[in-house]
Amino acid sequence: IIIANAFFFLLKQDFSSKIVLKTLVVMWLITNLGAAVRSTHYKFNYIMGKESKNDYLNRVGKYNKYKFFSYPALNYINETLPDSATILLWSNDGFYLDRKYLYTLEFMTRMANPNTLLKKDLVISELKSFGITHVAMTDNYLRMPLRNVLEETKELITIYDDGQMKIASLP
Repeated sequence: IIIANAFFFLLKQDFSSKIVLKTLVVMWLITNLGAAVRSTHYKFNYIMGKESKNDYLNRVGKYNKYKFFSYPALNYINETLPDSATILLWSNDGFYLDRKYLYTLEFMTRMANPNTLLKKDLVISELKSFGITHVAMTDNYLRMPLRNVLEETKELITIYDDGQMKIASLP
């Protein structure tokens, strides 16, 4: 309110005050436009249709701003796994998948039998009882107990590993 009052006060003043005020407004607009361009310039190729969605997400996912490192693995799932696959997904970005999936944390806390899920000799049959054919694992600490048990079975068949996400099929 104070700034608005000062703005209108200056508009009522002499000609030189109006020029100064208009110059400040134009400088402010240019500065904000520059900031907008700097924060969105990497999106232009995708917006203009010069870059595909997959190429765009692979490129910007590596930026620390987004930390979307799992997109290459999700793209691999879409391109490689059969349509009938059901993935137990560690990350929370399953909306990029074209396959059926279950979020691991919800699976662990609400669906799976806690008496069999973390037992080395029963974990594979527990996952299969829900129709799970593949697991897409990250190093998320909440899901590590399940990953550790699965890897201890030595029955998983790793089909993709980029250091960010490991995809394996169940035997």
